[in-house]
Amino acid sequence: MTVLLLDDDVIALGGEHSILGRALVVHAGEDTFEQPTGAAGARVAFGVIGIAAKTDSAAK
Repeated sequence: MTVLLLDDDVIALGGEHSILGRALVVHAGEDTFEQPTGAAGARVAFGVIGIAAKTDSAAK
């Protein structure tokens, strides 16, 4: 699990434009904006954005 603390005026965790439940994919290289994959290389990490329950280990 990754913990990220971020303050942003655009990204929303609720409402019509919420990012909750959306996928995030990290590629090995830079996106060249070519279709369909942007020639960004292999996928090195991926996940779904969500809110985890706070635990003692996550609070440290």
